[in-house]
Amino acid sequence: MVKASRNTLDAAENWMYEISRHPGQHCYTSLVKGAAQNGDFCAAEKWMLKMEAEGYVDEMSYGSMLKACSSTASVKTAERWFQRMLANRVPANTVIMSSLLDTYAEACDSAGAARCFEKCVQLAVQPDIQCYGALLKACANAGDTTASEIWMNTLLHSKLEVSTMAFNHVINAYALSSQPSKASDCFDALLRSSCTPDTVTFSTLVKANAKLGLYKSSNLAWSF
Repeated sequence: MVKASRNTLDAAENWMYEISRHPGQHCYTSLVKGAAQNGDFCAAEKWMLKMEAEGYVDEMSYGSMLKACSSTASVKTAERWFQRMLANRVPANTVIMSSLLDTYAEACDSAGAARCFEKCVQLAVQPDIQCYGALLKACANAGDTTASEIWMNTLLHSKLEVSTMAFNHVINAYALSSQPSKASDCFDALLRSSCTPDTVTFSTLVKANAKLGLYKSSNLAWSF
């Protein structure tokens, strides 16, 4: 398999053609993935179009393509590739779903992320914690505390095990909307759960309070 990375993507492309005039699916997928990791949307799209032309399409390659779309924060482009995937009869899965939601998160589009989430559920995709994490990130980036609360409540009432990451996104939503008391309440809820706060949790709490000049809070444990 071609190992495509940030520093070797061009070399990987050249090497691939040296060994074969008709690269296989794994080679193409590695190049798309490498381009996506490098944030190189144009390269990812170039190789993805070649894959489609040669009939090499699967969930992994489309997932990488959608990840490349998230680097551009282009919801329209991501949705276009998602529809191409469905047209090629490649089924959606949780990796596809979270990658698509990541684009909405980068675009700070909480309403669009919610529609995307519901659309994927209609396609019989059972969302996992990564999907909820991407959705909550979109809500946080948009500063949409109402949506954050609704989706966090949905997660808490699901059969999934909630993660520290999910709580962190909700705390960040409160931080961005200058609501330190609610950020503290969410932190307390995290402590009551089975989750353990991490460095992101504490730094986000500091941000929530520092924005309003509140450097101390009796509800927060500042030592690790």
